[in-house]
Amino acid sequence: MELEVTYDEFLQMYPPLKTEFFKLIPKVLSEYYFVRYRPPFLILSDNPDNFDDVDTGELLDLYDLLQDYKNIYKQSFHLIKQFFYITQFQEDFLVSKDGNDTGIMIFGPFSPKKVILLGILKEFRQNKYQFLKIMKGIKDNLDDFMSKNK
Repeated sequence: MELEVTYDEFLQMYPPLKTEFFKLIPKVLSEYYFVRYRPPFLILSDNPDNFDDVDTGELLDLYDLLQDYKNIYKQSFHLIKQFFYITQFQEDFLVSKDGNDTGIMIFGPFSPKKVILLGILKEFRQNKYQFLKIMKGIKDNLDDFMSKNK
């Protein structure tokens, strides 16, 4: 289900986001964005046509990959940085290498300060199979090594 909502309507659903959100997007900018709520994500864009570029399943995949601190992807974060051109990965934001991906931002209410930029999502879409193939190769080699050295 997808809803077109105003920012104020979204805040009624998630009131604690108000202060966190404005740390990321000044009120002046928020007036220029179209807002769409696609559970569990809030998507903002300066162009409503951009909403068609966002697939919720891919968002969930990318979010899981970046959020899971215990799995092999997190342990190999340098590969994620290489493939997704993320120059900063902190608790509260992601920044892409070119810095030009402000046209659309995606927020997950379960981590209100997390922002996924559309450019990163496009890189993820283009490179996720290559990335997962590399990670599978690493795992297969490790399994093979472990079985030979029991």
